[in-house]
Amino acid sequence: MRKVSSSKDSPWKAVFVVFFLTTPHFVLANVSINEIAWMGTEASPTDEWIELKNTGSEDADLTGWVLEADDAQPAIRLEGMIAAGSLFLLERSDDETVPDIGADFIYTGALSNSGEILRLKNASGLEVDAVHALDGWPAGDNTTKETMQLISENWVTAPATPKQENQSPASAGDPENTGNKEQNTPGDSGSGAITYLPPESQKSIKAFSGEDITSVAGAMIRFEGTALGWDHEPLDYAKVRFLWNFGDGTLKDGRNVSHIYLYPGTYSVKLTVVSGKETASDDMNVYVKENPILINEYMAGKNGWIELKNPSPSSVDIGRWIIKSEDGGIFVFPEGTVIKAKALAVFASDVTGLVLPSSFPKVILQYPNRAVADEAGYTGSVIDYSASRFGEYVEEGVPTPGEENKRKVQKETAASNQPPKKEPAAPIPHPNSLAKTNDVNADIAQDKPVKESASDVAGLKPENINRENRLLAAVPDNVLLLIASIVAGLAVGFVILLVRKPKK
Repeated sequence: MRKVSSSKDSPWKAVFVVFFLTTPHFVLANVSINEIAWMGTEASPTDEWIELKNTGSEDADLTGWVLEADDAQPAIRLEGMIAAGSLFLLERSDDETVPDIGADFIYTGALSNSGEILRLKNASGLEVDAVHALDGWPAGDNTTKETMQLISENWVTAPATPKQENQSPASAGDPENTGNKEQNTPGDSGSGAITYLPPESQKSIKAFSGEDITSVAGAMIRFEGTALGWDHEPLDYAKVRFLWNFGDGTLKDGRNVSHIYLYPGTYSVKLTVVSGKETASDDMNVYVKENPILINEYMAGKNGWIELKNPSPSSVDIGRWIIKSEDGGIFVFPEGTVIKAKALAVFASDVTGLVLPSSFPKVILQYPNRAVADEAGYTGSVIDYSASRFGEYVEEGVPTPGEENKRKVQKETAASNQPPKKEPAAPIPHPNSLAKTNDVNADIAQDKPVKESASDVAGLKPENINRENRLLAAVPDNVLLLIASIVAGLAVGFVILLVRKPKK
């Protein structure tokens, strides 16, 4: 007989359905971190890669999964499928990191050689695996480029096996070559575990990259590495390898190296020193600014010269820079040539061998890589004068090597360009005082004493004098005397006529 289902069975069915639907999560949790090439490869220390393994019986979709370090470098958002029992290879930057083996995923971000805490989380954000190596990787060799591999829950150092099953080295049982996956933190102990000491408590070689550097784009920068032994003794540099990462995607090998940054920015430079099986690293910063060097003034002819100016507050090394004339002549500045801050530097034709033409002269300043740092040209002829920079323009100027530029017009017309000196304008007298002023001026011209008028003595102003007084003041004394004589003569004549009049 078939049992008829009842409502009492439904809760159990619901539990079963929920359990069934959640079962894939347990299957996906079988994906783990299997191998880490934190040291890179023989080709390059930046050729890092990481391998995951699916030990479950079901394929796993890694879309939405995250593999990240606690410092967020790297922070990898995964995509793709990993088949049951298969390996999943993550290569840094490009698919050339592991030659001849195709990458399952490309990521960016570097692993620190001093250790990381890596966490693998599924699409729900649950942590399914982790590597605790903040105080140093428990396995792997930066010298031999052997990788850190998981063997029976222990991390061991062994030859790299990308997309292949890990190989247990002969020394896998040596506690110095193994580390327990679950107990690899300082102070932990157990079967196959390592007791860790802080890096400062361990004896190791030391690397020094130098002090921070400030330079300009296009300039040649020199780097010199230093390595010391356990007791700070100098190492045999013939047996030491110096690897430089300049922070702009460029790598170089050697103790003393040079590098040119093409663009302004702040770059983190890392030096890694390898001596036998020991490694050490050191970081420094390079602050790259825009080029401030200008072609400030130049003189044509065999006795000519070229003047460069550094208007910045810092000295600039122009060693191996190039000065070039338009006719193709070049001069390469010797290494160590420095122009001080806020300074001018003059380079004579006798030294550079550059003889500039007097017509349409042009000078080009180039970086060591031949990129143009500055250029200046004059569209005319300069024979007795120099081509001088004034702001954004080049003009004829008075030759002033080693001094601030002067325009040509300042020399030729310095006197004629002086504006005429203006005399102060004479005050305009009040119209009522013109008559008096004229008389006073006439007396002064004839060396006569100047008489003060009654109005002056009384302190009256000329405008307060009535019209009659002003007219009298304008008549000379001798005219008054003549008039008085005429009037007196007329009066005497009239009296005489009255006396001599005959009686009737």
